Amino acid sequence: MLFSALTFLMMSVPKSSFGNGPVPFSPTVRVQRAAQDTGHGHEFSTISADSTWSPSAISVNPSRAMKHSLLIPGWGQIDNGKKKKAVLFFAAEIICIGGYIYNYQELSNEALTEWERENIRTDRNTFLLYWMLSKLLGMVDAYVDAHFADFDVTDITPKELAEPKNKR
Repeated sequence: MLFSALTFLMMSVPKSSFGNGPVPFSPTVRVQRAAQDTGHGHEFSTISADSTWSPSAISVNPSRAMKHSLLIPGWGQIDNGKKKKAVLFFAAEIICIGGYIYNYQELSNEALTEWERENIRTDRNTFLLYWMLSKLLGMVDAYVDAHFADFDVTDITPKELAEPKNKR
C-alpha cells in the first residue's frame, strides 16, 4: 500500500510554485542554480524538465471513448483522432460478424454431413470469439489512447546523438 502510494506520488505531475502551470516529471531533469533574491537572501534551485507538457486539442474522457467503442466499432478511436485505427477496428468487427452470420446460415443446409456441421460450428464459434476479442481490444485501445492524448510524442533526441539518415 505504501509502495503504491509513493509510486503514484513520484509519477504525478507536480504543480509549479511560481504559477507557471504544470511541470512534467521526467527521469532526466537538469537543475539550474540561480542566485535570486527571495527577500530572505536564500539561494534556491529550479528544476525544469527537458520536454514540455501541453494540453492536446483533443480532450476526450477515457471512459466515454471506451463506451463509444463498445457501442459502435471505431467510434472511440474517432473520438481520439485516430481515423486509420477506427477503420481497422470497424473492418475487423464487420468481418467477424459477417463470418459468424455466414456460418450460421450454412448450418441450415440439410445436405451437410455431421462432420461438415461440426466444422462449420467450430468456424462460427471462432468468428464469435474473434469478434469478442476485437471488441475488447478496441475498447482498451480507445481508453488508453484517450489517457495518452495529452502527451507530447515529438522526438527530443539531442542532435549529437541523432544518426544521419543517409550515412553509409
